[in-house]
Amino acid sequence: YTSISDFDYALRTSRNMIINLDDIDGFYNLLETKHVKKHGLPETISFRYNPNNMQSKIDIKSNKLSGFETKFGIDSDQIINAYRLAKMHNIKTYGIHVMTGSCILDEVYWIKLIEEIYVIINKLDVELKIKIKFINLGGGIGIPYRNTEKKININVLAYNIKKTINEQLIKYKIDFFPEIYMENGRYITGPYGWLVARCQSIKQRLTKKIYGLDASMANLMRPGMYGAYHKITVAKDDDDIKYEIADVVGTLCENNDYFAKERLLPKINKGDLVIIHDTGAHGHCMGFNYNGKLRCCELLITTKKEIKLIRYGETEYNLIQKCFNNDVFGE
Repeated sequence: YTSISDFDYALRTSRNMIINLDDIDGFYNLLETKHVKKHGLPETISFRYNPNNMQSKIDIKSNKLSGFETKFGIDSDQIINAYRLAKMHNIKTYGIHVMTGSCILDEVYWIKLIEEIYVIINKLDVELKIKIKFINLGGGIGIPYRNTEKKININVLAYNIKKTINEQLIKYKIDFFPEIYMENGRYITGPYGWLVARCQSIKQRLTKKIYGLDASMANLMRPGMYGAYHKITVAKDDDDIKYEIADVVGTLCENNDYFAKERLLPKINKGDLVIIHDTGAHGHCMGFNYNGKLRCCELLITTKKEIKLIRYGETEYNLIQKCFNNDVFGE
């Protein structure tokens, strides 16, 4: 769903670009850019394939990445035509992209995915004489948010991927070996971030207790948006900690502004620091200013155990400044 202007900006500002298209219509938008009309199409094109039967076990209602209910990718009955169109316009190098699941901790999952991809790669080779140069398996490698979850074994995953590709090459008698790309932002950054907030309010309902923090979905959207689990601990020196079932919420004027529901937690007092774990991938980068919320500062703990301020917290002035800098008021 990329606009013509966005394509044009990308082409004007980057060399050796890989254009990855989510639909045939994206190629038509690409043809309409000023840059392509003047300089021609880029050498490399890939399309995002949507294998309809590759939903992962943890797919959630609000964020399906494959199958008939997703907005992403090109179905199997349409994707050959997408490459045919690209070949008609003399594209030289081709890739194929998939992104079918999120936070997957199963090393076997990618075996079936690669088998699905090679059905398409073989058709492209046989019908269009297109030899795919690279396969982008997208992201999807998960991290163990819960203590009961096991970290994925990268060595086993790499072995499964290589073994499966070799099997497909033999099966289809393919004489080329595509490069393999992956986009593992969560796996790399997710475990290395904490959201540290302070309890500022305690509400006692008839049936439960609710702890209100000075943070909100503006600082961490995953629990409220997906119902995602993040481990929560409390900074206490007390050896005799009492536990209770409670909710942990933020200050946003939305009922899904939760960090935890019905969670067994140490008893929290006003002023206590509450640590929400594994926020390195979906914290500040998903932040927003709805309700006038201000994104917090970011601190970095270095290898020398030093703490450095790497991002200032937003102020009310920052919000007003954004309006004027965007020239919404003209001259």
